[in-house]
Amino acid sequence: MHPRPFPYPISIGIDICKIHRIYDLISKDNGKWRRPFLKKIFNSRELRVLQSTLGEKQLSPTSIHLHETWRLAQFLAGRWAAKEAAIKAMRSHRVKFHEITIESRRGLPYMLIDLPLRARAAAENTTKIAGMEDEEEVKAEVETHEARLSISHDGAYATAIVMAVDELPRP
Repeated sequence: MHPRPFPYPISIGIDICKIHRIYDLISKDNGKWRRPFLKKIFNSRELRVLQSTLGEKQLSPTSIHLHETWRLAQFLAGRWAAKEAAIKAMRSHRVKFHEITIESRRGLPYMLIDLPLRARAAAENTTKIAGMEDEEEVKAEVETHEARLSISHDGAYATAIVMAVDELPRP
């Protein structure tokens, strides 16, 4: 007798990140790699919020106080772990870092995942989205999903867990 499948399309992703790994990256070569790293993991909306919150001083490649760099590394490691956890939770889609937005709402992290309709169609094994022939038009169309998120820091590590609805195709 086969076990009954889990009846809900809920998926969980978890990730852990060593803070010192991020610290080394953002402080290497006097901070030269800070901006490229931020652009790799944050979308433009998150970068605007980050810049207004932290200020230009912490985002610039100039040398800043050791404690400030470590706090930035803790923050970035938590966000990295959260985005990796989201990718794991949305396993039936090919989610990219820039499609995940993490915001703070009432002091708590909040996650939105924008899934391009092209990715949704691919997951459903369809070759064409009705009424959408132009690739640019398809890229512009997204379906936004909310996800539950928890980020934690302890000592040398940041960890995150994400719970999301991820409807897998039924066999």
